[in-house]
Amino acid sequence: MKVKEIKGNMDGVSTVLRVVQVLPPRTVKTKKGEEITIKELIAGDETGKIKIVLWENFGEIKQGDVIKLENCWTTVFKNEIELNAGKKSRVIVINDNTVPQIEQIPDVMQNDGEYRIPLKKK
Repeated sequence: MKVKEIKGNMDGVSTVLRVVQVLPPRTVKTKKGEEITIKELIAGDETGKIKIVLWENFGEIKQGDVIKLENCWTTVFKNEIELNAGKKSRVIVINDNTVPQIEQIPDVMQNDGEYRIPLKKK
């Protein structure tokens, strides 16, 4: 599945993306009131970028890696679509030269089912 095909509130999403950016880990409180540490990534393909939230430890993932995500789900948070990976998901680093390099990935984020070009900071 390509980034442009990913919509909010989907289940069973599988895709292959290149990691553009690894954000610092942060602690969040779950609906059950538990505090857990999550890792967030920005990744993309030739159609755009999407934020990925890793709710489990899937090992070391770094900028430039190509990752295969299986059985993930999407949510919409602050009008931005997020691809989530948890206990039932699989995330592995693979060798795939068909996924565009970072500089070839369009600077377009998937927002609430529509493409939006991010505003440039002045």
